[in-house]
Amino acid sequence: MVEKTARARLLQRWAIPGLLVVVALRQIWLSHTVGLSAWHGGGFGMFASVDRDERRLIQVQAATCQGQMIQVDLRPPSTLLSEAELIHVMTVPKVALLEAVGQKVLAATLQPSDRPNVYLAQAAQTVDYPSETCLQQVTVQVWRPYHRRHLGQIWYEPISPAVEVSQ
Repeated sequence: MVEKTARARLLQRWAIPGLLVVVALRQIWLSHTVGLSAWHGGGFGMFASVDRDERRLIQVQAATCQGQMIQVDLRPPSTLLSEAELIHVMTVPKVALLEAVGQKVLAATLQPSDRPNVYLAQAAQTVDYPSETCLQQVTVQVWRPYHRRHLGQIWYEPISPAVEVSQ
């Protein structure tokens, strides 16, 4: 009976702190392995970090069938990914998610933008005209911002590998 009471007291005293330690270790592990944003719990440093999902960049480069390198913009007015899908990919840039984005870009209809060599990816069902741009390969990578306040520097570094998807 005394042993059960001692176990119950031990559980009451250490269950919550133990659970918090497990959650903290999981978040730190996710921030280091899959690039979980600090603003979504990765490392518990959200107020000390400029790394928010809307500040991250998703870089999509494609090689056309003619061998020309172009950039594909997935931000609106692009209709290939919803805003929620885009934020999810930038927040947790897993290789499987980046491969899925690359496959979608390969199947998308590309529309020229007002910038040279930059195209907007449109979902095939939302466009009435066929794509004039043939793609051979797509490379997708997510970048995050870094900041050094005392030097006034902001720069971007990749947090995911460059994932290549081919036809």
